[in-house]
Amino acid sequence: MGEKDYVTDPLKLSFSGTVPFDVLYKTMNNWVLKRYKYDMLKELEHNTVKKKEGKDLFIKWRAFRKITDYVTYTIEIELKISDMVEVKRKGSSKKWYKGKFDFLFNAYVLKDYEDRWSKHALTKFMRELSDRFLTGSKFDEYEAELLGELQKFIAEIKAFLGVQKVA
Repeated sequence: MGEKDYVTDPLKLSFSGTVPFDVLYKTMNNWVLKRYKYDMLKELEHNTVKKKEGKDLFIKWRAFRKITDYVTYTIEIELKISDMVEVKRKGSSKKWYKGKFDFLFNAYVLKDYEDRWSKHALTKFMRELSDRFLTGSKFDEYEAELLGELQKFIAEIKAFLGVQKVA
């Protein structure tokens, strides 16, 4: 496995209210794949637990975008919905769900994602020297670009939900 350089601490977003969840799910998927042009979006986990008060839903996504033969951008998204119940909305044909929505976002630049330089001690040492002294400023640019994309993505989700504050 390559080396991960996280661009920020995990960012949280919480929202309690009513949402057309199917629309939110598809919209987030489209933003990642079409707007930000990530190569792949994997759903790593999708669990539902039914309870008396509603259901709890947990979804975990990981999005990848190849930048060079050595670097990829990765964004991880976790969504936990507690006490999710379907509600009727007058004049709407969409399904609306009420609950507490907790998002957790992580982003990192993954170097040597194909593990070409980590197999032997000497090549790993050469990679670390190169990363630090020859291409270090380029990695700073990559990290800044990825952080900007993550912040825009979160802002779009906040706008969709009508939320004003990140926790």
